[in-house]
Amino acid sequence: MVDNSKPIVLQGNTFFGVPQMFVRSALIDLDATFFVQLALFGLVYLVLYFGFFRHHVRLIRQREELTKGLQKKAQALTEEAQKIEGELEANLARAKAQALLEKRKITEEGMRLKQEIVTRERQRMQEELEKYLARLEEEKKAIMANIQSMALELSELIEEQVKSAQRGT
Repeated sequence: MVDNSKPIVLQGNTFFGVPQMFVRSALIDLDATFFVQLALFGLVYLVLYFGFFRHHVRLIRQREELTKGLQKKAQALTEEAQKIEGELEANLARAKAQALLEKRKITEEGMRLKQEIVTRERQRMQEELEKYLARLEEEKKAIMANIQSMALELSELIEEQVKSAQRGT
């Protein structure tokens, strides 16, 4: 390497035919070591490229491809889940509507059966009431007929007691 701390001494106010005002001390000496360093850099770059960078870049690309594939798969699964959720909600709405219809039918059937039972029971109770009233009427007639005979007996008994009371007085 060249010592750049010392000024370059020019012979005859020129440096290889270039006037001194255009010549400055060089920051980099372009001698054979520069080319050796450039070759070493190229060699290290090639070793690193083939030994590490290429493999690492390939792994990163594979990872990106897998990530993109998994993202597409996740998107597809999300869309499918949304589709299934929509179908489920539609089925649930249909089931609710059908349940309400069934409930209405069952309620109407229950009301019809209630009316039928109430009507039947009223009719049965009316028949029982009529039978009871008819029996009461028969008992009334029997009692009335019995009262007539009892009234005769009582009147005869009272008459006898009155006559015996008059005789005894």
